[in-house]
Amino acid sequence: MEAILMNFDNLKNIYQFAEHHQKEEYWQNLFQYQSSTPLTITNSPSIKNSNTFPACDIYQKDNYFYIDMEIPGMDSNQIQVSLLDNNILEVKGYYRSLQENCAYYLKERQNLQFTKQISLPTRVEEHNLQSSYKKGIYTIYFRQN
Repeated sequence: MEAILMNFDNLKNIYQFAEHHQKEEYWQNLFQYQSSTPLTITNSPSIKNSNTFPACDIYQKDNYFYIDMEIPGMDSNQIQVSLLDNNILEVKGYYRSLQENCAYYLKERQNLQFTKQISLPTRVEEHNLQSSYKKGIYTIYFRQN
């Protein structure tokens, strides 16, 4: 393998490449989503806010839509789900990871309040939403119209 010498021209080219790909317009065009496009692995409904917690997957199976969310260590009664405008799902909760009366040597898990809004691929009535919680995965599901 040939070594690449880092000189000013090489660094300048790398900087220009990175600068081009950090522009907001580039990423908007790259990940553009049209609501008429079917739900697939390669183009999913948009997440409405920048919170990455909780991570979620949205998929369709056997005439149902499913939203799986990773929320370990919580009880289902600590999670609030509501529907905004019949096609925006809002999930809220407060994730607590602090242990009482202890001295931490390493603390990577955060205590955090979260709100996540997810555009659903179809309209749904709130009374049709169902949920389950198993092994740290909170699942919201509803029948396809």
